[in-house]
Amino acid sequence: MSIGRPITQGLSLRVNDNNTINLIDSESNLLATWDVFVLVGKLLTKLSRVLFVIADRRIVEGREEFHYNEALILSEPQHRNFLNAFIAGKVGIDLRMHLKENGTVRNRGTGFRIKEIDMIDLYSNVRRLEI
Repeated sequence: MSIGRPITQGLSLRVNDNNTINLIDSESNLLATWDVFVLVGKLLTKLSRVLFVIADRRIVEGREEFHYNEALILSEPQHRNFLNAFIAGKVGIDLRMHLKENGTVRNRGTGFRIKEIDMIDLYSNVRRLEI
């Protein structure tokens, strides 16, 4: 799910002025809330600094080869950057829960998804490395 695009089950996302992301149903009932400061705090614990490498890829005689073009060190993720990326539709939410055939619930937790190239937008400090 991403902001501005309701899913077929009638669920959609909204951002509030108090830096929260809300999951609502088709009748505007609040189902879940995520605090952006908490999410960025988790990002800080898992990905406070990232080595981001941009490369061209090709297959030669069945072997994969890479040509490294650029390397960046990303650091200092910011809540405002996360919120802006979310509002722009670059960050999405995966509700990874489903009902199994035997009636039990399988819950793998909520996941936040972003394309690799868009990760740069989350960080306030981007430093290029010489390759």
